[in-house]
Amino acid sequence: HQVSANAEQARIEGIDVDLAAKPMRDLTVTVSLEYLDAEYTNYADAIAYVPAVGGEYSVVAVNADGLPLQYTEKFVATATAQYAVSTDVGRFLFVGDVNSNSSTYYDTQNLNVLPGYALVNGSVGWMSNDGRWGVTVWGKNLTDRQYATLYPSSIIMSYYPEAPRTYGVRFSYHW
Repeated sequence: HQVSANAEQARIEGIDVDLAAKPMRDLTVTVSLEYLDAEYTNYADAIAYVPAVGGEYSVVAVNADGLPLQYTEKFVATATAQYAVSTDVGRFLFVGDVNSNSSTYYDTQNLNVLPGYALVNGSVGWMSNDGRWGVTVWGKNLTDRQYATLYPSSIIMSYYPEAPRTYGVRFSYHW
């Protein structure tokens, strides 16, 4: 059987910083940082699942005061660099980005944890001087980092792996 409850109080404090810079004429750099300090401050009757005989689980109440708030990440950061080069044959665009996420707790017991991870993506594109033709070679998760998304279903947590390294070519034509 499934049981649900609500915390009476939680505290969330943090900061979000977004910066953009153009250190050179053709180079743009952006950085986004977020830090959260989120915890339960009054959750005396939090739900916890304790393994019982026969593979079942017993539902018990626990005090979750001071524990991290579910589904919140303490730290998230993104950095992107974009460099454009104009030539006689067209404009080339080089883009790279890194996205970093800290671990996330999916239950009040801190048993189901998505470990922190970082993803690296990149692309190289070309656009004709008249702006009509283009081609881009792109790659995502270039370090082939294994990570998952968690979906709760009843008291079982299901992890679904996210995409491994992917890459491709995109052609474009603009009228």
